Amino acid sequence: MRKKVLIIADVVVLVSLALIATVAGYFWYAMGQPLYKPGRVRAGENLRASLTPLAQSGDEQFWTMEEKSG
Repeated sequence: MRKKVLIIADVVVLVSLALIATVAGYFWYAMGQPLYKPGRVRAGENLRASLTPLAQSGDEQFWTMEEKSG
């Protein structure tokens, strides 16, 4: 009975270590990837608003801003 418990404990430890190594490997890979890929703005990808400025009223005391989303 004691050997079965030790074998189960060993398996749990090995699976836990494999999971930790997999997660650490993913983070190692993800940290090496760029946060920005050149050409995405020109292609219009992942923009939260248009690059064209909003039309202004002409009043120097009042600025038209985009609406806050989300």
